[in-house]
Amino acid sequence: MTGREALRGRALGVLLAAAVLSSCTSTAFEPSELGRAQRATDAVPATVLETAQVDAASTRFVASWGSSRVFVARSSQEDLGTCLVVVAEDPQTSASSCSRPGGVLEMSVAGDRYLLGESADAGRSEQWTELTEGVYALS
Repeated sequence: MTGREALRGRALGVLLAAAVLSSCTSTAFEPSELGRAQRATDAVPATVLETAQVDAASTRFVASWGSSRVFVARSSQEDLGTCLVVVAEDPQTSASSCSRPGGVLEMSVAGDRYLLGESADAGRSEQWTELTEGVYALS
């Protein structure tokens, strides 16, 4: 094999690797809780679900934060990924929001802040508390 043929072979290998890597797409972050069966404690009140864009069968309780209960869920909308549902002591101040695939979600409920996403707290100056894998809270 000549030097020129070896160079062509390497160049072809680099181009093939670049083509494979460019075809990869960003996937939505999904906490491990969504992989388990739903339990009675995972139910979100119907009044909260009325305005949420979440699949009610996918809600999973992850933690309590102050007087709120924090859940993750899958979106009922095709173009959205994982959702965060915060059920506050006063259901009127409860909220939910869903992330786009590969994105980080930040929301505020009843004076507390929440993050959802893989390494969502990375590079932030505040001291966030990890409630579960990829779900963070800050008072």
